[in-house]
Amino acid sequence: GSYQVKLVYTDAEGQKYTVDEKTFTITPKTVTITASGTITKEYDGTQNLVLPEGVTLTIEGNPADLTVDPNALQYASADASAAAINIVLAEGKTTCLTGDAAANYTADPSKLTGTITKRQLTVTPNEKTFTYGQDTEINAALEREYTVSNNLEGEKAAKITGSMKLTTTSGADVTVY
Repeated sequence: GSYQVKLVYTDAEGQKYTVDEKTFTITPKTVTITASGTITKEYDGTQNLVLPEGVTLTIEGNPADLTVDPNALQYASADASAAAINIVLAEGKTTCLTGDAAANYTADPSKLTGTITKRQLTVTPNEKTFTYGQDTEINAALEREYTVSNNLEGEKAAKITGSMKLTTTSGADVTVY
């Protein structure tokens, strides 16, 4: 904040004189936030910051017993990619610092990055019965008749790629499609 400072001279008789007046402005000190490990999460369609187990956020030098509220931070983007994504103050938040002296400090999360990994989907073919030699029908069923789990509500995988391996109930290989 801003403070009015006066230089006051007191003479031998105790008379006080204002010699000069100045305004001092004291701005919050910037502190840097670091992570104790790698920050990563599986794609969930949000920018929410999720700290992996054992990963904590700390303040370099922690000058005033401050703590970091991870709920006040978010990924700058919700995109799943291999590239590091900056971690920034969450929308509507003015600080991520907590503690009695938090108002005297500004957080710098510029050293914080994280990754959002692609969401792993489970593709399960629908149960069907075929006669030996119905390769065309089997391939058609594998291409169109399946359920996908672990996807987000309202979102569809753009394209499902890979192969399915057919086995018998005893575990013997039938073939790979």
